[in-house]
Amino acid sequence: MMFRRRPTGLSTSQPRIPRQEIAHRYLHRNNLQALLEKLFPDHPGLNFHIKSEEDKWLFDAPRPVTESELKEVSD
Repeated sequence: MMFRRRPTGLSTSQPRIPRQEIAHRYLHRNNLQALLEKLFPDHPGLNFHIKSEEDKWLFDAPRPVTESELKEVSD
C-alpha cells in the first residue's frame, strides 16, 4: 500500500481525522498541496499540515486521499 493513516491529536470535541502518510519518492510537495486544495477547497486556510518525515509526506485531510487521486500528481 502506498500510504498509511495515523491518528491526529485533535480535541475530543471533533471527530478524529486520520493523519495520512505517503512515500514522497515520486511526489513533490507542491503537487501534493495542489491536489489537496483541489479535493478540499473549503478546508480552513487550505492548511493540510504537510510535513516530510523519514522519506514520507505526512498530512491532514478531511477524508482519506485515495491512491488513484495521488497517482494523478505523482511523477
